[in-house]
Amino acid sequence: MSEKDLYKILGVAKNASQDEIKTAYKKLAMKYHPDRNPDDPKAAEERFKEIAVAHEVLGDADKRKLYDEFGTAALRAGFDAEKARAYRWGGQSGGFGGADAGFDIGSLFEQFFGGGGRGANPFGSIFSGMGGMGNDAFGGRTQGPRPSAGGDVEATLELDFTEAIQGTTREIRHPSGTGTLKVNIPSGVKEGGRIRLRGKGQAGRNGGPAGDLLLIPKIRKHPFFSREEDDIFLELPITLKEAYLGAQIEIPTPDGGALQLKIPPNSQTGQKLRLRGKGVPKGKNDGAGDLFVVLKVLVPKKQDERLKDLILAMDDFYEGDPRAELHNPPKA
Repeated sequence: MSEKDLYKILGVAKNASQDEIKTAYKKLAMKYHPDRNPDDPKAAEERFKEIAVAHEVLGDADKRKLYDEFGTAALRAGFDAEKARAYRWGGQSGGFGGADAGFDIGSLFEQFFGGGGRGANPFGSIFSGMGGMGNDAFGGRTQGPRPSAGGDVEATLELDFTEAIQGTTREIRHPSGTGTLKVNIPSGVKEGGRIRLRGKGQAGRNGGPAGDLLLIPKIRKHPFFSREEDDIFLELPITLKEAYLGAQIEIPTPDGGALQLKIPPNSQTGQKLRLRGKGVPKGKNDGAGDLFVVLKVLVPKKQDERLKDLILAMDDFYEGDPRAELHNPPKA
């Protein structure tokens, strides 16, 4: 007798949670999908279908409970748990399916797992009941397999900072390696979000719909722009003169353009200047976030006696202790 344990097929313990069973199924289904195993698609398809059967049983709490109690006998069409219990404990003499059923657990294992019984097919009878788990190998009426949706597929999509903000069109290779797809990247996508391509995941079975392809953006860092939600930040170095007197400075924008920014007199390091609507686009009618320019006042690095005298002279113009608040913080 060639007996297979559905828990072993999925590689999980018998006390595994339903979430653990679901996770194990998704991992194995992706690994053994025929499209991902072009070197030996037939063997992969056999393994894939076997995994699907195991998940259909163990992924359903009621079916799993019966399987734990009766094994694969509980999966045949017309199975009656009460009669089975009565038979097992001698309360009835007719077997699991009635007086004339002549049911034998060993033969069920042989038929269900490819032992060559009257329900055998080129893949083993385990595959012919994937949709409804009911075929003539279980002694019941023949039922057509139910349609089932294909699984979703996830893949990482690397984007430049500006591509994520402005949106773009990219041609990517499908994760299965079966071809390429043209993807429209909407403006404002975020790191770790999802771009859903419906019907581009795993193929459905028995006429069921295909799953979706979920692209997870991974955004490359920009050399001088950063992002927080829909706002963009730019650290702008300015000179002492520009900070004290004020200035008109050209700055870059995330879309590759430029604009004029007015630096007010007496500006300080860390001071933020807001440019409204110059951040991340939110949508057609929702406007955009803001661009914040964070000032950074630079002190000359050159060592020079004349500069030293000027700096010392400037020190006389500070009013009070510039660190006074550190010693006497304001009360909340």
